[in-house]
Amino acid sequence: MRDVLLAFLACLMIGAIINGSHGPAVSQVPSSLQQSAATSEDSDLVPAVTQASFDSDVLQSEKPVLVEFWATWCGPCKQMKPVVNEIAKEFEEQIKTVKVDIDAEPELAGKFNVNGVPTLMLFKDGKMVTIVSGVTSKELLAEQINRVL
Repeated sequence: MRDVLLAFLACLMIGAIINGSHGPAVSQVPSSLQQSAATSEDSDLVPAVTQASFDSDVLQSEKPVLVEFWATWCGPCKQMKPVVNEIAKEFEEQIKTVKVDIDAEPELAGKFNVNGVPTLMLFKDGKMVTIVSGVTSKELLAEQINRVL
C-alpha cells in the first residue's frame, strides 16, 4: 500500500512539473475554457502591436482596445488564445483586439507594469480602464468589456 501511495504522489509531482507550477493543471481549468479551446479555430485573429505602433494602434484608437500581453512560452497564454480570439470575433464592431509579446516588447510590458502573463488590459480614450490577470473565462472577459462600452 505504501508503494502504491508513493507511486501516486510521484505521478502527481510529475504532472505538476509538466503543467508548470505557475498555471493551473488542465483539470483545474474551468470547463468553459476547455470547451473554448477545443472548439475554437487555431487561427490567430489578433494582430500584434509593437512599441512603435502602440500609440497609434491603441492609445489613439477611436474604439476601445483590448490588449493581451502574452509570451510564446506561457501555458496559460495558450489556454487564453481561443478565448481572446472568440472575444475579438464577438466584439469586432465595438472594440479592437491586439496582442503584445512581452519578450519581443519588454519596454511595453514595463511601461504598463505587466508582472505576469497573460494580462489583458482594456484601453478607452487612450487610458487603461480595466485589467484582467491570468486565465479567465470568455463570459467574465465579455462582462468587463461590456462595462466599458
